[in-house]
Amino acid sequence: MTKLNKPWQFHQPMVTGVYWWNHKTVRALFPDAVSPPVIHQSFSDALKAAHETNGCVVAWSSRLTEQQIAQCDKDNIPLIRMEDGFLRSVGLGAGWVPAASLILDSRGIYYDARHTSDLEWLLENQAVDKQQIKRAQDLRKKIIRARLSKYNLKQPDTMPSWPSDRLKVLVPGQVADDASVLSVFDEPINSESDFNVNLELLKKARKNNPDAYIIFKPHPDVLSGLRKGQVHRQQALNYADQVICNQDIIPLLESCDKVETFSSLTGFEALLRDKQVTVHGKPFYAGWGLTRDMTALASRTRKRSVDELVYLTLIEYSRYVDPLSFKPCEAEDLIISLEKLRQSRYLKFKNRLLLQLARTIESLPFNK
Repeated sequence: MTKLNKPWQFHQPMVTGVYWWNHKTVRALFPDAVSPPVIHQSFSDALKAAHETNGCVVAWSSRLTEQQIAQCDKDNIPLIRMEDGFLRSVGLGAGWVPAASLILDSRGIYYDARHTSDLEWLLENQAVDKQQIKRAQDLRKKIIRARLSKYNLKQPDTMPSWPSDRLKVLVPGQVADDASVLSVFDEPINSESDFNVNLELLKKARKNNPDAYIIFKPHPDVLSGLRKGQVHRQQALNYADQVICNQDIIPLLESCDKVETFSSLTGFEALLRDKQVTVHGKPFYAGWGLTRDMTALASRTRKRSVDELVYLTLIEYSRYVDPLSFKPCEAEDLIISLEKLRQSRYLKFKNRLLLQLARTIESLPFNK
């Protein structure tokens, strides 16, 4: 059986497309590389360096073009896609907070089901033994106990108000131009049209759950004003019973009965907590017998348990760098560090300032 590809073990990584706030993390991400990674300003510089050194190109996945992918293939240069991981940070990447978890994928990338990714290959092919299952169970318990999610914006406190006599459905908003959303549709979405992916999701959720109490939570990057996908509150309330903007996602997950989503990571976080999940898109966690899938996923034939999903996603597929020491670490170590950072008043103050600065720069005329 073919093993998981790790080209950086044989070819020096030439990294491109990574924002400055992630440079320190990236430099620590390759403890098993044949040579330390080199960060380049442009794809062409990285490709040229890979030619000269028999290296590989490591590129931020969402910034890669089809032409660049084809060029690597034509030149026989190994290409690895990089992306944020699933336990990312305390704070938003859009607010310049460095990632503590990153993905390296030699086949595709986990959020784009149009192409097979290393994660999809693992879930379809990789055996998971009893010891690994036990580790995944323990890791899942630690994540739930620590009340962690992807961004961990604040310590969860109050529980939301839900009626006790109705099915409670959480609808997490998504960034409109994320590839995980766009890859759901057979035809490209016209950016000039009035189609709104989050409004469409709310319509589907209400149709599937006509008598349920639905809470809509907009995506934090959209709320921050840095990404697309805003739904006006009154529009959302035509389909949802409540819109919650500033509540941490964890209390909502803990108290809901069900999550309805296109492809949000919240669906995966809900599975960790044994919640029902209905999926309208093609996220990595769909198609394995754990979710109600509204879109066909014929290539995914294997049935998986939640703990197998956790092991292959969070342990086998993901890579971690401790945000305190900036040294490689395991998922279990990262949980401890994220808990410490979430309690830091200094970090909260710093993140607020960085987010405000990012918003200001984003609003400048040359960014329009």
